[in-house]
Amino acid sequence: MKKIILVIFAFFSIEVYAADTFMEMCENPTASQKITINALAKKIFGGKENFIMGCVPLYDDLSRRIIVYVVGGEVSDLSPLKYFIQLKEIYAASNKIVDLSPLEKLINLEELVLRGNEIVDISPLNRLGKLKLLNVGNNKIVNIKAISNLDDLEVLWMSMNKVSDFSSLKNLRNLKKLDISYNKLEDVCVIGNIVNLQNISALGSNINDISCLNKLTSLVNVSMSRNDISDISVLSNMTKLEKLSIAENPVENIQSLKNLKNLRNLSVSYTNVKDLSPLVGLPKFSTIYVVEDQLVKCSPKNIKEIKAGKSCYTPDGKLKPWWKRMLGM
Repeated sequence: MKKIILVIFAFFSIEVYAADTFMEMCENPTASQKITINALAKKIFGGKENFIMGCVPLYDDLSRRIIVYVVGGEVSDLSPLKYFIQLKEIYAASNKIVDLSPLEKLINLEELVLRGNEIVDISPLNRLGKLKLLNVGNNKIVNIKAISNLDDLEVLWMSMNKVSDFSSLKNLRNLKKLDISYNKLEDVCVIGNIVNLQNISALGSNINDISCLNKLTSLVNVSMSRNDISDISVLSNMTKLEKLSIAENPVENIQSLKNLKNLRNLSVSYTNVKDLSPLVGLPKFSTIYVVEDQLVKCSPKNIKEIKAGKSCYTPDGKLKPWWKRMLGM
């Protein structure tokens, strides 16, 4: 009984301390804290004027919330949030945030969106073990070791940063969606064992070989445009694949796609692909992006011709005579 009373007393004491320290900060904020307080108040209470509701109603509201939006475009200081350990979701995209240390004790966070800020160091996130979604795209991040132990992470947006080493992701077994586009990727093979991945985006990442991704058979959506990929044969065993974007790559042969019965959407614009015949007969296929001038005459040119069965091959899979191919018959 004494232990229960002590726990309740300790919890109450923490709550009182958090309230008192928040009030002290809120009533005498720094310039950067004032901007954040105003942004929070405008989102919660509405209005375009500076914060006039008072610190007590703001604290009362924030202490009951599990989701917070920090908007305004000028926010750089997250310290007014550090008192609210019950928070589960924070959305603070498109601001001027650099320092994430105020978040390090918010251990109940499950979703954190910080896209489009000025973040370099994400090490304060290494204790946020309940995180399931993290969006830190379009920042200035170089090192991602801090997220190597975020075992519950399911969705990670890391596009448009300065990361070259993604090996910290290799043990994130629950990761399902990953965007590492437009980084300085050195080795795509480090994600080759994340077998639960369903969506991968790695545009403009200097990738030339994807053969090491053969274990990723749960993939549904692959976006790897603007790379240097010429061989996509590894995709032949990815039977769950529904959407594939390999535009602006030197790939030529798409025979590996002919048995992907779930494929719906394909982008091969500005590649060396000259024949879309392997897509004929795919039961769910509905959308093709291609520059028609790159295709030979016997190839289907659009979704209508794909559905109609136009092909450079006979029904038994043999290449048609050269003259039929030349005439587009």
